[in-house]
Amino acid sequence: MFFIPKGFISGILTLAACTVGTLFITAGLGGSKGKPADYPLPQALAKVYGEGTLFPTLVAVIGLAGLIASLHGFIIGYSRQTFALSRAGYLPSFLSRLNRWKIPHWA
Repeated sequence: MFFIPKGFISGILTLAACTVGTLFITAGLGGSKGKPADYPLPQALAKVYGEGTLFPTLVAVIGLAGLIASLHGFIIGYSRQTFALSRAGYLPSFLSRLNRWKIPHWA
């Protein structure tokens, strides 16, 4: 009953902690040059493990896969949100019409 809110809040807190940790850990990445990093975590790992190693590239690829997965989640969620807002009366009612298979095809 209370597992979803606890899991959601702990997920958000974990994400916030990782974001702040990445910010502070990679803050000195530019050194004395002061050059800002375009991709701080893989760049910091490349400085630690070396430029030619597989680990920084692997972290960058996993991060890119995560971005693509979240984009797909947003796209899937938009139609459900449109349907819910239409049902609640905030959007035009034709967006909440169902077809004969009970699918909200307009949303």
